[in-house]
Amino acid sequence: MLDVARSILTENGRHIRLGSRAMSMLAALVAARGELVPRRQLIERAWPETFVEASNLRVQISAVRRALNDDGQSATYLINVAGYGYRIGVPVEQGDWHEPAAPGAALPRHQITAIVGRDREVAALVRATRRSRLVTLTGPGGVGKTTIAAAAAQRLHDQHMMDICQVDFAALEAPELVPAAAAAALGLEVDAEAALPALLEFARARALTLVFDSCEHLLPAVAALSQAILHTCPDISVIATSHEALGLALERVIRVTPLAVPEATATLEGVLRFPACELLVCRALAMQPTRKLGDADAATIRALCDRLDGLPLAIEIAAANLDVLSLAELLGQLSSGRGLDLGNRRTAAARHQTMRAMLDWTTRRLSGPEHLALRRLAQLAEPFDLQRLEQAAGADIIARLIRRSLLVPVRQDGRLLYRMLASTRLYANQHLNEV
Repeated sequence: MLDVARSILTENGRHIRLGSRAMSMLAALVAARGELVPRRQLIERAWPETFVEASNLRVQISAVRRALNDDGQSATYLINVAGYGYRIGVPVEQGDWHEPAAPGAALPRHQITAIVGRDREVAALVRATRRSRLVTLTGPGGVGKTTIAAAAAQRLHDQHMMDICQVDFAALEAPELVPAAAAAALGLEVDAEAALPALLEFARARALTLVFDSCEHLLPAVAALSQAILHTCPDISVIATSHEALGLALERVIRVTPLAVPEATATLEGVLRFPACELLVCRALAMQPTRKLGDADAATIRALCDRLDGLPLAIEIAAANLDVLSLAELLGQLSSGRGLDLGNRRTAAARHQTMRAMLDWTTRRLSGPEHLALRRLAQLAEPFDLQRLEQAAGADIIARLIRRSLLVPVRQDGRLLYRMLASTRLYANQHLNEV
């Protein structure tokens, strides 16, 4: 709900922090009720009688998107008409105003009541933040890094009264705007050029945990910002999520692995001891509460989770189709190679609606030789030892694929080996030749 007169934005009675310029732009868009608002008009609204660069408008629009939980790709709330302006993409209704609760910490928007199979990882992240001021969660796309970071942030806030601010970099493409995006998330009203010194001055005397989410496409810029914050602001900590580490000396890295899948079990009770299967069953029952599951379904549930690599996102996407498919029919879809394009999660971020979209996001920054190496490795039997990998594609390229979580480490008979997740292998075979 937006109270235009008092410039207050709330969701379910909770204040959502938004700076005055971003708030004025949101008010202008809401007032237009779906009509297009030119960029020039938005700039004049936020910076009257002042010339500013277009990058400042993008920063404020990004702040509005974050406040509305709009990733900028699915065009849910704000629709960008290239070269002209923006409009609201949802119906605008006038309603009665109810006074919200007092403002609190800027918690991540992913408010979580319960997550499946990640208690140990959440507890480990909370402990790590007490020992290191920079902790980065790494792992393949869809493994649940954002979920774990959000749950840990919620716990830090609830149990330790820690103020939290999330900065979601997923929709940001320009590295030079990273400090401005962080400043906007903190509610600072500064131009992009002055964002870094203003942010450091603001944070210097504050105790705060910053959650930098989806950093993989902006690593040098996020690393530079993190280093500046850690060197200047003694009571600020940073939790980052990324496919690969930031590469800073102060950084503690926690690798997030897929949920465990049983090798074989004959009973429903047996498969439910494993978090991947527990998640699938929870989501299946959410889609069809009257669904009856028993021991006869155990093998299919295990096979589904194995096909889905134990990746939480892949399980969520697949389970969203259980409103129209049986477990056996869903397994048939995956076995026939059609799993990458399964969808039905309309409210998810664009890159989280299908596994193909997630892997498009993951691989879009790969070089030509890295694409070629991934395609070549997808044809080989696995798991691989490092020597075999380097013979196939060269040491430097293999190191980059490992760092980017496209090759996943596994232990086998005491040896460190690597494998490619089934979804990555399928994607490499079906789609990388299109690049």
